[in-house]
This record gives sequence, structure tokens and C-alpha cells, in this order.
Amino acid sequence: MWDQVANKWAEEFNAWQEDQFHYRGPNCENYPDMIERVAPFLEETLALDHQRIAVVSHGMIGRVMVGTLLAMTGDHMLSFSQPNDVIFHLASGGESFIAHHYVRGDGPHPGLPARNW
Repeated sequence: MWDQVANKWAEEFNAWQEDQFHYRGPNCENYPDMIERVAPFLEETLALDHQRIAVVSHGMIGRVMVGTLLAMTGDHMLSFSQPNDVIFHLASGGESFIAHHYVRGDGPHPGLPARNW
């Protein structure tokens, strides 16, 4: 699949490969854009008076939300993925969050799963 993308959109693919965090494709957001967009949502969500909150999202914006809550650098944010069979669990550890994940219902496993592509 990536070979087809690289052949069809060589210039864009190469630019994305050089800087996946900051690259903004045509009519797309990059990671800093998404971070700016989710920040108000995360602030409002964290201000809710609830012990447990579930958020369901697509993979990239989910990565941005988790990375933002865990105060990750751009490179660290790109280092993990969330396949369809993985659920993240973030628990408040006072001033920060602690991450665990479940795979096909099995877990919790410490941390976040490594990016697999």
C-alpha cells in the first residue's frame, strides 16, 4: 500500500516521510493543528465532575489526545499506535496521567503499544 502512495504522490509522500509530525497534506491538518483543536475539548472534559470518562475516537486524533494528556513530544507521540483491537486506559496520577492498554480485552498492559507500521 505505501508503495502505491509513494508512486502516486511522490512529492507529498517524501515531504511526509521527512517530517511526519509537521507535514500538512492538501486540505489536511498536521499534528500541531490537531493538538490545538483538541485542547479545548480536553480542558472541558477534565473539568467534568466525574470519576470515569470514556472517549471514543479515530486513531490519529486519539493519538493526539493521549499524547497531549501525557505531555509527549512530537516524536514520542508518533511512536505508538492504536490498532482497532486496542483500548487505552489513562488514570490520573495527580499532576499527570499513567497509561495502560488492553489488547482484545486482555490487560491491562503497562504503557502504550509501539507503532507497528
